[in-house]
Amino acid sequence: TGKRTIVDDISSHPYWTNWASLAAQAGLAACWSEPINSADGKILGSFAIYHTSKAFPSVEELERIEQFAHVASIAIERHRASELIWQQANFDELTRLPNRSLMQEHLRQALHEASRNSTLVAVMFIDLDNFKDINDTLGHSTGDDLLIACSKRLKSSIREKDIVARLGGDEFIVIVNDFTQLSDIDVIANKL
Repeated sequence: TGKRTIVDDISSHPYWTNWASLAAQAGLAACWSEPINSADGKILGSFAIYHTSKAFPSVEELERIEQFAHVASIAIERHRASELIWQQANFDELTRLPNRSLMQEHLRQALHEASRNSTLVAVMFIDLDNFKDINDTLGHSTGDDLLIACSKRLKSSIREKDIVARLGGDEFIVIVNDFTQLSDIDVIANKL
């Protein structure tokens, strides 16, 4: 409902009709819940307290539940903001591929694993020919669509453990890791 909901008797409350028997099996008799809202009023979740007997909260308990829900909203929004910052710092906004920064980290990891496992790593640089002409004649929106389509095709042409990253503009890097035969690269390059 997006509003505080106090159910002092789960067995008879209309919100619990479909789950009353399940609640009884779990030994739940009352539930007090407070919505967890974002700063802009969107519902992030619900803070709920369950009781094993019928119960109605006091004013102080309601205040505490409201405070807990508010603290939870701050924690959730802070976590989401951190995830967004990490996403923006490591992935290309248009193609959703790793960017230069994350690609470098993947390359370091691939080289480390290759050294440890006595395998090979290949780095392929891909530049789209005449891409500027697409932007100039058909517009940046069409150019963006082409970059997105290219990124999907490149990603679908490699193994799950390999990496495609966008350096910027019309430049992509493919990191092929954990292989032992140079002929394996020919197959992947031809596929790309």
